[in-house]
Parts: sequence; structure tokens; C-alpha cells
Amino acid sequence: FMHPASLGLLVLFAYGLNGMARAYMSEPNLKSPVDRVKQWFVSQHGWERRWNLCLLGLIGVATLGWVFYAAIQPDTKKHLADVLLFGDSAGAMATFSLKMGAISLGTLFVVAVAVTLLVSGAFAGRLAGVMWLILGLVMVVDLCRAHSPYLVHENYVEKYASNPVVDVLRQRPFEQRVKLLPLQVAMSYLQTEAMALQQHTQSVTNQSARLQLQMEMQKLNIKAQQLSQFNGLYSVFWAQ
Repeated sequence: FMHPASLGLLVLFAYGLNGMARAYMSEPNLKSPVDRVKQWFVSQHGWERRWNLCLLGLIGVATLGWVFYAAIQPDTKKHLADVLLFGDSAGAMATFSLKMGAISLGTLFVVAVAVTLLVSGAFAGRLAGVMWLILGLVMVVDLCRAHSPYLVHENYVEKYASNPVVDVLRQRPFEQRVKLLPLQVAMSYLQTEAMALQQHTQSVTNQSARLQLQMEMQKLNIKAQQLSQFNGLYSVFWAQ
């Protein structure tokens, strides 16, 4: 499901970028980007004005929330250490959460600036390539930062280093690859467990508990049958 959905979202976003490019970047820009942004702020109306007011309000509320959260950091660390019992890692957890909040706030601000430059037509006309470069750079930086925790770097020299066991197996790689517990040992273990369950069943007077123990006995019988069948297949096909 995710692959078709991701492809559909990709096509939808491409249509959105195409529409924004036609609406905001097709007309030639005879003014400097700064003058174009100033003119746009003065002349904006309707949906664009409401969108900017909502975006500025969101940035303001997010900034106040982060400042408030930074002010209560000592209480947060104390709560993590004393109430939630995280111990010495409480300080690092609180600092990390504050750092992630700052990164999110900074990302919101950068994206707001990039979208403002786009809809204001600051880089319309012959400077459209600069705008696409800015949008691509913002996207790449954001995705790289978001996916960095999932990148695990390993030292393949240490990971695949040889050892005495590997050296022995390397001499005859077609042997000593499969090891099966002898059938007699496995069956004796199952018989011991079955005898213990049978003795426990005889001493139990509760009907529901007795039924539960009988079900366990049936499971042991099924395991014994499966083990016998698997041992036969192993002896016929794999042991050769």
C-alpha cells in the first residue's frame, strides 16, 4: 500500500509545484528580490494575507512555547529523575528534547521564509532557477537530518573478522553446517515434561486447571509427532 501511496503523493506534489510555478514564477521580475518581497507584503490580500497571518501566528506561538519549555528545564529534569526514575540520563533526555524543539522551530522558520520567497515572486522570471535551488536545498537538508538516526555505520573489518571457528569451517565448507539434537534426547526431554504434567494433573482438583493441563499434554504430543517427522525428513534428505 505504501509504495502506490508514496508514488501518488509524489505526483500530487509535482502538480502542486507546477501550479505554484505558473502562478508565482512565470511573470518576469524587473525589480530586485527585496523590492519584490516588500511590494508583495503591501499588496497581499485575500487568502494570501490570511495564510501569512496564520503562519506568523504559528511561528509566534511555537517560539513562546519553546521559550516556556526552556524556562522549565530544571523542573523537567527533576521530574524525569525523581518521578519517572530515569536517573543520570534525565538531564540528557531533557536537553535532547529542548534541542529537537529548537530544530523544529528553526525548520518551521526556514520553510516559512522559503515559501514566502516563492509566493512573493522574489525570484520570478530569469531567477526562477535560484528559487528551485533554495527549495531543493531546504528539502535535502531536512530529509538528511530526519533520516540520520536510521543510518548505522559499522566497521566491516571488525564485524567480519576471522576467528578460530571460522578458520576450521573454511577448510571444508560443505560439511558441519547443520546440527540436529538426537531424537532420543529430545524425546526423553518431552517424556519427562509429560510425566510432570501428568502428575500435576492428578493432584489438581480445579476443573478449569485440569482442562488447561490436558491441553498442555496435547501440545506436547503434537510436538513429539512433529519432531519425529522432522527427524525422518532430516535422515532421508539432509543427512546425506
